[in-house]
Amino acid sequence: MQGRIFKGRVLLVALVVLANVSDGELLRNSSCANDDDQALLQARVNVACNPDETPPVLTVPADIVVDNDPGLCAAVVNYAPPTATDNCAVPTIALTGGPSSGASVPVGSAGVTFTATDGAGNTATGSFTVTVIDIEPPVPTVNGGNGNIEVPNDPGVCGATVSYPDATATDNCAVNSVVLTSGLGSGTIFPVIPVTSETWTATDSAGNAATSRFTVKVNDVEAPALTVPADIAVNNDPGQCAAVVNYAPPTATDNCAVDSLVFVGLGPGSSFPVGTATEDWTATDTAGNTATGSFTVKVNDNEDPALTVPANIVVNNDPGLCAAVVNYAPPTATDNCAVPTIALTGGPTSGASVPVGSAGVTFTATDAAGNTAIRSFSVQVNDNDPPTLEVEDVDVNSCTPTVVTFSPAAADNCPGATAACSPSSGSEFPVGETEVTCTAVDAAGKTTQESFVVLVKCDGHGYYKKSHGNNMRKRRNPHMKKWLHYWDQYRR
Repeated sequence: MQGRIFKGRVLLVALVVLANVSDGELLRNSSCANDDDQALLQARVNVACNPDETPPVLTVPADIVVDNDPGLCAAVVNYAPPTATDNCAVPTIALTGGPSSGASVPVGSAGVTFTATDGAGNTATGSFTVTVIDIEPPVPTVNGGNGNIEVPNDPGVCGATVSYPDATATDNCAVNSVVLTSGLGSGTIFPVIPVTSETWTATDSAGNAATSRFTVKVNDVEAPALTVPADIAVNNDPGQCAAVVNYAPPTATDNCAVDSLVFVGLGPGSSFPVGTATEDWTATDTAGNTATGSFTVKVNDNEDPALTVPANIVVNNDPGLCAAVVNYAPPTATDNCAVPTIALTGGPTSGASVPVGSAGVTFTATDAAGNTAIRSFSVQVNDNDPPTLEVEDVDVNSCTPTVVTFSPAAADNCPGATAACSPSSGSEFPVGETEVTCTAVDAAGKTTQESFVVLVKCDGHGYYKKSHGNNMRKRRNPHMKKWLHYWDQYRR
């Protein structure tokens, strides 16, 4: 470096060479020891090192969006510290604009700027935004906080005039508006209906909205008047366990214009089952006042069951018996309602022994309503066994015609069998052989015929002999007290 002397003075200059000074660069300094001299210092320097002209690299957080803290028009926002790197020494980082991390940031957007500076004085800046969104709706208060309103109707009017205070609202930031969005409004006539809802909407400066409502109920204190039919009684429709019943629907009137009329039951024109059904009707006016009335519909089962019994039965007696075991199919019954009961009310049961002759069998079917059907059939047991007849030859010792008696034995499976002979017992029989024919007849008219011989003999030797062609009878003298013995090639 060279120094120059101005007006007899020597100026000593000390230069501090910055890192970004180029080699051979002319340095100028307008500041001298004596400003009046207006001296100009110029110097050329040789820089021994390469100058640092590269700014640091600064990294800041991305934009941040958060909701407001509950009840506040702001939010405490924390963010990660920015970072910086450099080609030489570690740079310094400073917040040069906006809220620091952990600060309370008001609703809205705020810019945050950081600056990084390296040892050579090179700088880099980075920015991001912090947005705090107001998500908290306002809190409206309706009807002065007094809740729902309930009043009676004005006399003679199907409604009432109702007044109430306008709604108000509070907010964590600022309330923009409070308006009635549904309902009739204070001072108007509210009709007699279950309830009318009055809805108010409050909106804050962020556009958040909240609604609150209360109800206005005008009570209609006059109940409707309901008229219902008298009790009804009918018979069932043919073949049905029910009857279609029509009746005039009940009527109702009320002080207001709108009435509803409903029922619990089957209703007019419906098919009512056998039995008693209750029709309950309710009239309701627009205020919910009710009047009830009921009547009964009774359907009588007037229809007898249908009973089917077997056809008449004809059988022969069991062999050797004056009766027969008779089996028959059970009767069946149907009914327009439930299955009826069937009872034997006369005559033999199936499987019983029925005596010869005719027996009536009667069954009775009874339904749940007590209606009955009676049907009968006959069981005819015919005696098909003929009677039996036992006869014996009769020998009489006489040389003149003699009255002879005898008793043929008739028997039968049934009582009442009789026997008749020709010639009859007690007739006068001539000397010799006379054939007697007997007939047995039972109560059923069945017959059996047998014959025997009455022998009137006159023989001093005690024998009677007669030739009948190829037939010959030989009989011993009865005084020998032995059985007669004879041969008859045709009879034996």
